[in-house]
Amino acid sequence: MTNNQINQIKQIVKKARRNPLLADDMGSGKTSQAIITYLLMLEQGLVHRLLVVCPKNVLWNWVKEFQKVMHPDILLNAVVYHGIARKKTNLATADIVLITYETLRNDIDKFKTIRWGLVILDEIHQIRNADTSKCKATLEVQGDYFMGLSGTPIVNSLADIHTIMLRLNPTILGPRSKFDSEFASGGNSWGGSRKYIEASWAYNKIKEKISAVMIRRDPEIILKDLPPFHRIHRWVSLDDTVQGKNYDALLEEGRLEFTDIKSGKIKTIEVRAHVLALFTRLKQQANVDFATGQSAKIDYIEEMLEDEILGPDPVNKIVIFSQYVGKGLDPLEARLKKWHPLRIDGSVDPEVREQRATLMNDPASKHRVLLAQITAGGEGINLEGVNFAMLFDLWWNEAKHQQAFKRIRRMTQKRDQHFIIVCTENTIENKILDIIERKNKAFAGVIEGQVDGSGFTMDDFEEAMFSSGYTQSSKLKEEKKKKKDILLI
Repeated sequence: MTNNQINQIKQIVKKARRNPLLADDMGSGKTSQAIITYLLMLEQGLVHRLLVVCPKNVLWNWVKEFQKVMHPDILLNAVVYHGIARKKTNLATADIVLITYETLRNDIDKFKTIRWGLVILDEIHQIRNADTSKCKATLEVQGDYFMGLSGTPIVNSLADIHTIMLRLNPTILGPRSKFDSEFASGGNSWGGSRKYIEASWAYNKIKEKISAVMIRRDPEIILKDLPPFHRIHRWVSLDDTVQGKNYDALLEEGRLEFTDIKSGKIKTIEVRAHVLALFTRLKQQANVDFATGQSAKIDYIEEMLEDEILGPDPVNKIVIFSQYVGKGLDPLEARLKKWHPLRIDGSVDPEVREQRATLMNDPASKHRVLLAQITAGGEGINLEGVNFAMLFDLWWNEAKHQQAFKRIRRMTQKRDQHFIIVCTENTIENKILDIIERKNKAFAGVIEGQVDGSGFTMDDFEEAMFSSGYTQSSKLKEEKKKKKDILLI
């Protein structure tokens, strides 16, 4: 352990009485630091029983980290409270309990009656929505001390950090009504719910309020000894393809539907959900043609792997992230068989997930490609043996992209890392990137060095829908001519 890490742990222990938020960047060793902090607090007599609550996909990663850090002479009864076997677990004799947010929610009646010394909430942004039963369950847990871990405490809006502080330090940001009156405006142009301010002054004010309990080292200092990383954008044309022609037809249909939704001609209770479904169709069509299964993206990726990444260098490995299974992981897996792809999606058991990550990290393994659903493999997984990461499609904010990319940017990384974003030209993917980059430039962020995490508003969706072009050059020319005729009139 480096001096920098030791000093960090001393700082965490010092702030532990105030329920800190450990917000170091992804890949900087938050899990091991949290475990060592617990052991130091245990040694000082501050705590005894530990409850670790984490997402399902990192449960077994915690087991591995405990095995790395715990000395054989430390005699503590640790249990993984998960699956059907959990019903037989005797919590009364357990010193350390590892549990997922979902299981805690389901079994909260059993857990809320126990007093814990320290409660660690890993990836605490998982409870950012105060209205969910998952968040409400964590509020019922009793503990002497709490600690939150997250490299991206703000994912969608400023409201995220308020919910996190509600669990850790509710007095710092005060009640939600007061917070909203200061940092939220009225409904957007759709008449929706309150919209949180997206401006640097608001971020800086909140940053100042939580600075007493937030611990975050400068990511550049932490990672200064790592080999460099390279961010690469690659563009794929759909011009003169069946996939592109079908995309353009879907776009025209979507614009009409979008206009009808906004005008009220189409009545729907969940407007945002309906619009998201509309955009999902367009994003999936940009990946793979619904009618024929054709994919210019996969054609390009297959060629890129052969000519630039895996073919020329037998030690290179790559993880490819997609939101989707049927229009993402499935066709990628079918086309990339020669590279012996492994796969992590929502159906993969956490223990199997760790086994597949271990195989990818093994330089002697034949597996050169990992296909990961971004919601299942985009956080809490260590891919130190992989030096390329690729986005097959885009999420709605940069924070999610960074979480995914930093699976390979680890403290133990020995090689240059390459982060590749593959997008289709003249589609809504262009506009999604434009809007994300604009938001990133606009906000300093609560967390120093963290990109803006705010998701798309309804106005952003409207901009993306109506300012993106067509994939076919003939369509683009026709659209430009129409605009010119309008100007002449």
